[in-house]
Amino acid sequence: MTSRRLFLSQSYERAFTLIELLVVIGIIAIMLVAVIPAVTSLSKSSGRKGAVSNLLGAIEQARANAIKTGRATYLVFPSFSAATPATLDRYHYKAFAIFEDDPAVPATPKQLTNWKTLATGVTLRAKPGAPGSAADLPLASTFTPPIIIAFTPEPGATADFHCIKFNGNGEVELPPSPPNSVMLTVF
Repeated sequence: MTSRRLFLSQSYERAFTLIELLVVIGIIAIMLVAVIPAVTSLSKSSGRKGAVSNLLGAIEQARANAIKTGRATYLVFPSFSAATPATLDRYHYKAFAIFEDDPAVPATPKQLTNWKTLATGVTLRAKPGAPGSAADLPLASTFTPPIIIAFTPEPGATADFHCIKFNGNGEVELPPSPPNSVMLTVF
């Protein structure tokens, strides 16, 4: 009987105390608080890099299509003055699509790609006090003849379409009164 008591008392000495467990949990919590901002920063950075990569791919695709077909091709960015909140959240300065001149309907280009949206938290906007943004790109309505683009995800939305136009030779073509600067700012 005495040997049994000795065994039980030894097992109690090996257990963790409540204070020791709380200290370990506190250390883990402090480490998580230090690590989470770094992980969030990395995901935002990768979102921006992905957006830039997607935009460069779309620009190259639009230019290659213009050269291949010999027709003007447009990389179009929508901005809205009136639309549903869902459309504003998803597309307002956050999307792009490629259009091509349609010989059958000269003023209305046909859409070649679906609207592609940028990663969450990434937008095409003007940095306060800095030149250049999607808004500095020419409006589709300023080209001669004016280009009429339909926004298919929400046909009733009132949109302005900023665009980069490539002529049949793959050169960027600007409207008669070009803006001072043509620059895309991603942040």
